[in-house]
Amino acid sequence: NTKMNNLFANPDDPNMLEHIEERLSSGRTTCCQWNRRGNVLAAGTTKGTVVLWCFDTRAVVREFRNNNHSEERRRRRKENSPQSAAVEEEEEEEEEEVSFPIRCLCWRRDNRKIAAGDANGHVLIWDVLTGDLETRMTDIGTLNNIEFTKDFKALLFSPAGFKAPMFRAISKRSGTMWPDTVVPLPGGSLDEADVHGCPAILTRSGNFCVYATTGGGLCVARLKEDGEGAQMRRGWKLVQTIELVAKDAKMVKRLELSRDGKTLLVVSFSKCIVAFDVVGDVEDKKRNKEKEVLKNDDNNNDDTGLETTVLKNRRQFENEHSQSSWESACVAFDNKFVYAASSTASHEVHCWNLKTLELTRVLEGPNEAKGLIRSCYHPKRPLMIGVGANGIMYVWAKVYEESWTAFQPDFQELKENREYIEREDEFDIKDEEENNDGTRKEKKPNVTYLDDASSLTFADLKLWDTDLSAYWTDADEDVMHDLPVEVIVDYELQAQMEEKKKKWERRQALKAEKKKKEAEEKETEKNGGKGKEREDDGDENAKKQKMDDAKNEGRDGAAKMEEDDIINDDDKEKD
Repeated sequence: NTKMNNLFANPDDPNMLEHIEERLSSGRTTCCQWNRRGNVLAAGTTKGTVVLWCFDTRAVVREFRNNNHSEERRRRRKENSPQSAAVEEEEEEEEEEVSFPIRCLCWRRDNRKIAAGDANGHVLIWDVLTGDLETRMTDIGTLNNIEFTKDFKALLFSPAGFKAPMFRAISKRSGTMWPDTVVPLPGGSLDEADVHGCPAILTRSGNFCVYATTGGGLCVARLKEDGEGAQMRRGWKLVQTIELVAKDAKMVKRLELSRDGKTLLVVSFSKCIVAFDVVGDVEDKKRNKEKEVLKNDDNNNDDTGLETTVLKNRRQFENEHSQSSWESACVAFDNKFVYAASSTASHEVHCWNLKTLELTRVLEGPNEAKGLIRSCYHPKRPLMIGVGANGIMYVWAKVYEESWTAFQPDFQELKENREYIEREDEFDIKDEEENNDGTRKEKKPNVTYLDDASSLTFADLKLWDTDLSAYWTDADEDVMHDLPVEVIVDYELQAQMEEKKKKWERRQALKAEKKKKEAEEKETEKNGGKGKEREDDGDENAKKQKMDDAKNEGRDGAAKMEEDDIINDDDKEKD
């Protein structure tokens, strides 16, 4: 049972979380992330698998394993040779016993690939559509975070051990464009130990990289490109440094970016959560326009001419009555609230107003979770996933009240019954309205016709009142928002249906034989005595034939006996 501290509750905010709606578990979950649309949730488990949840049905639709055997290949093997498939499944189960837990995962921006890092230091990339394991990188080290670059050709690694955040190309073909590079060191330092084990994250446009330092500070690096075409090489240039995030921040744990990319949350060992406004993160299309405007500026030494101060307006969120540190944090989909989970054994979720910095609500969940290790907010709905230390995902949501106005807007709800007074002409038959000249008025249908539908954009449809530019733009034509329907063959059920089919065929054959016998009997009855006499004659002939056969067999047997006696007598005379 969930409890809620309503001392700070504000009833004017309809999108605030209130209770635990459901618990989800498919193995012991370690991390999770929403896809761009929010209809599929990817969760990593301790078995080394990535489970995809369809959040509309709250059911598991895909499961990616850390070996080369995909679900489609297994089904093909079962169809071709079920016996060999069973043997191979046993071998795969033995391999899974040696699998390592998934520590972090991420979606590609077009929702077609998923990358994950396990505890063995491997990075795995799956194709979401087919479920095949496409890429495996080894000797990377245990990771705290992983992320695709904007061109999908490289990955950003945030190691957990004695390694610095680095970029690595996914394939050899993109290795010339993305050589293995470490993030720029702060203050011109030459020692990578200043950024060992620190988290790193890319901005929404992918043109800036924000990473922490071991001293509790932050650094911002900008993407730079040298050369053109196949000879282009990409690197990073340090543009901003923040020495200390908070007074008591010894080291940064996590960096979380809002869905629109305008707010950055810093979770450290401090008692407060720090937020920054992300400024100057411009898309490539707008950046090219600004390049042309600032092309003739001699004082500009940057590649883009944009301001180098990316993180501004530092704010702190804290609870004076809580002495525990924070483990994870996230921003609501409407950018109004900040939710944070503590790392203690108590299941608590704190909520602050992003503008006023006031603590508005404290939610308390069941103690069976033993604290929350991850939190992930839905991109379009007031809903948050909290991953407990026990491996169960808790779905925090608001309480929805049943309203009949959702089915019919002009419906009026009554709290109490009241007597209805009928009008005199309420049920009278009325003539259709007529014009002044006596002709009937034509009813205009409530339909809007589109002259040219090809010129419409997604924004013109106005399906939602909220701004969805952060999740969908006109350039996103290759985004996979839904998983295709997949037919799963149940071989046990198929065998049962085949047995039932055989039984049904046998019954039909027996019924046909009975019908034939009945038809023959009817024919014999119609023929009358003639048929009986013929049958009697036939029976007598059959009996005579049997008697003759028996006599012949007896004669043959006696002859054989005589031959055997003669042979035996000859043998005795010889002896």
